[in-house]
Amino acid sequence: MKCLWIVMGLLLALNPGGWSRAQSPESFVPAYGKAWVNALPAPPSDDSPAGLADLETLLQVQADRTPAQVARAQRVEKHTPFLMGSAVFGKWFTSENLPMTAGFFKNAGGQFHPLLVRAKEKWLRPRPYFRDARVHPCLVAPNGTSYPSGHSATAAIWAELFSAAFPGQKDAFAAQVRETMWSRVLAGVHFPSDTQAGKILGASIGREMVGLPATQRALAEVRREIETYQRTHPANEMAGPAGISKS
Repeated sequence: MKCLWIVMGLLLALNPGGWSRAQSPESFVPAYGKAWVNALPAPPSDDSPAGLADLETLLQVQADRTPAQVARAQRVEKHTPFLMGSAVFGKWFTSENLPMTAGFFKNAGGQFHPLLVRAKEKWLRPRPYFRDARVHPCLVAPNGTSYPSGHSATAAIWAELFSAAFPGQKDAFAAQVRETMWSRVLAGVHFPSDTQAGKILGASIGREMVGLPATQRALAEVRREIETYQRTHPANEMAGPAGISKS
């Protein structure tokens, strides 16, 4: 009996909040995830047509950049699943209002983030402003590598998860992925090919995550929490551009 109490004490010390599904150590990412990284093609070489187009696009975008576009880039720089969700559902979509949803995305992010790091370490592509001094980012210049875009990959993963929970909002979340991708190019911190590679990698990871029973259970709870909040706060209904679809 004494041993049992010791074990229980250790479990509580490790997780004083209890073992809710959203906070449990369940795996939301398949163990073979590194295969997605290996499946990515190499970034284009600087002197290839695609590589030259990458640089020319950034220089032209930079020449035409407006204050409104700079504001878009600054908003996306701080992206979170709640920034993406609030763009679709409304300003009420916050981590404070939806703590279980926040717990799920935090745990899921901790599991898929190493895959994105692995991809960047594999290619070690320099950022655009290290390749050409004519590129002037409108954000604080990240020091990390460029390919694939981590923001784009993460946005694509979030979109797959959100769309699985709310299929009626799939197009709205796809639009948010495109907004993330383009804003990183506007900012001058990524080449277009970086953002495309990020989208491809993230969508692949996200689709596989959605197929896991643990993720499906967690997403059912996410949907339940979001719909419960909306039902108990009717003033928020249709607060976002699209509202929450029941489909």
